[in-house]
Amino acid sequence: MRNLVSLRHLHFNDPDLAPAEVRFLTRLQTLSFFVVGPDHMVEELGCLNELKGELKIHNLEQVRDKEEAGKAKLCEKRMNRLVLKWSDEGNNNVNYEGALEGLQPHPDIRSLTIGGYGAWEEELKCPGGSTGVSSAGVGERVPCCGVHVVSKVLASRLARLQKEATCAEMGSCVNQKGND
Repeated sequence: MRNLVSLRHLHFNDPDLAPAEVRFLTRLQTLSFFVVGPDHMVEELGCLNELKGELKIHNLEQVRDKEEAGKAKLCEKRMNRLVLKWSDEGNNNVNYEGALEGLQPHPDIRSLTIGGYGAWEEELKCPGGSTGVSSAGVGERVPCCGVHVVSKVLASRLARLQKEATCAEMGSCVNQKGND
């Protein structure tokens, strides 16, 4: 793969077919999947300066922290659609918020799907010509130019879900909706 430095488009449907050493494909514009793992560090995406269009990044539970995630330089890539996916492999030491903050997309992102973030899945879409992202089914507006706020919204929702789950287990919580 490292000899194909001028390759521009790489399409495949199976995440198991993700090639190793994509960092050498510096002219790559299209990459359908990137699977983080022992042979695929998320920072490899940082070398793909011409990457655009749609990208799905799987196994984000493998990303240790914000700094490692930031090396992907997603904020510099003009992606139309970005899918960030954590898998539920029973890893309790996953740094969801740190990885999400480091994986901030370009401000012009049109669709951001976040899956497996804790026990939560959401798709955020930026309608054409709009200056904001609205979370599907919730009605909140988050400025695209401040996508950093998305991680705060997600962290807040995740904390709320965890609190509700704890309350349900205890069976003694009063509706504290106004106190969140």
